[in-house]
Amino acid sequence: MKHFSDEETICAISTPLGNGGIGIIRLSGKRSFEIGDRIFRSDKNKNLQNSPTYQLHYGRIINPCSGEIVDEALASVMRAPRSYTAEDVLELSCHGNLRSLRNVLSLLIQQGAREALPGEFTKRAFLNGRIDLVQAEAVMDLVSAESEAGRRNALNNLNGKFSKIISELREDMVNLLAKMEANIDFSEEEIEVMPAGKAIQCLYLLLDRVEELLKTARDGRIAREGYLVVIAGKPNVGKSSLLNILLEKNRAIVTPVAGTTRDSLEESVLLQGVRIRLVDTAGIRTTEDLVEKEGIRRTENHLCEADLVLWLVDAKLGLTPEDDKEIEKIGRKNYFVLFNKMDLVPNLSLIENRTVPKERILKISSLSKNGIKELEDRIIDESTKCYEGPKLEEAAVVVRGRHENLLKAAKNSLLRACDSLKNNMSAEFIALDLKGAVDELGEILGICAPEEVLDRIFKDFCIGK
Repeated sequence: MKHFSDEETICAISTPLGNGGIGIIRLSGKRSFEIGDRIFRSDKNKNLQNSPTYQLHYGRIINPCSGEIVDEALASVMRAPRSYTAEDVLELSCHGNLRSLRNVLSLLIQQGAREALPGEFTKRAFLNGRIDLVQAEAVMDLVSAESEAGRRNALNNLNGKFSKIISELREDMVNLLAKMEANIDFSEEEIEVMPAGKAIQCLYLLLDRVEELLKTARDGRIAREGYLVVIAGKPNVGKSSLLNILLEKNRAIVTPVAGTTRDSLEESVLLQGVRIRLVDTAGIRTTEDLVEKEGIRRTENHLCEADLVLWLVDAKLGLTPEDDKEIEKIGRKNYFVLFNKMDLVPNLSLIENRTVPKERILKISSLSKNGIKELEDRIIDESTKCYEGPKLEEAAVVVRGRHENLLKAAKNSLLRACDSLKNNMSAEFIALDLKGAVDELGEILGICAPEEVLDRIFKDFCIGK
């Protein structure tokens, strides 16, 4: 694995931009302390290059050209390999004034450092072997986590829980591959190191473990991205009004004109600590309008992806045959039928004795907000069902689409190996498919990840991390 000890020393502001109590500038690379000494003056005249690791020094940032004091600072010394990047790392804790921080950053660049690219500190930690690729991705997931479930899951992955599962699974695949390749090596002597019956039994056990991991992908996606709730129904039933109420702001345009919403509108909200992704969709109806048709097509796509569907009905009109048809389509998913505008319906018999199960019917009023609290509680109840069984903090969960896709590819490779064994094909074919599964799990960990994959992953990081 490549080590960056001879590469450029990088620097960046590692705290959020804006004014605050403290702002941290991080340097990483073999010249970190040398460059630091050029602009930092310790009150006790201590040299950073001679400082032991894990020591904190108080002093001032000085412009070496003019002698001007730029800021007060604390300098943290962390020597390789026991640092975030496994390189020499210097962190300067300054006052959190953005102009001051940029002045300090400019001085460091003038003295020979280079401004870091997005995610470059974490990329160096990965390339230097301190963390694997799953842990590197978990760093960003932890930084961006918007829910407690997402935070716990990211922390688990950062601590290596998911990596350990994948590593052990891959190691068992490598052991089986070695035995299959031994069959090839000793084929002329008619020695069978791994009999076909035993090999297929091992393959099925590996498949079971891959499939168990894939079963967690939906929970992982919800923990990382949020629980997807799609608001749907015919035009002018109050979908946009409901979105605004749940968001507690006027995000969607609301008019009495049917078909106002032509495109999907997505927003996130925290409900009782759970990240909920709300999507307001175009009303479903028969139309010849090309723009509205496209909006309806997008609505149908969102309905397929939804974790929960809120199907709105105008309580004044009751359920129509068109509603029944659409509800039947979404009946395989979690859903609620919401009778909206209940403040306008004195006779509740309109919504009784329908084919929709009673526990799936809720009565609300977007105008008076009656029933909204119950609706929020039911949404939370549905979202927490995703985490039944092992708790997130106890389980290894697939949280990224990249991991899920590679696990699916590994599963297909194992299935092909099983078919080859069943069809008495040469051991070379079986070994080739098994090696494919090994490589796909290796790509999850970053053992054999192409450079373009790494570039794509780290470009989404913030600068300074």
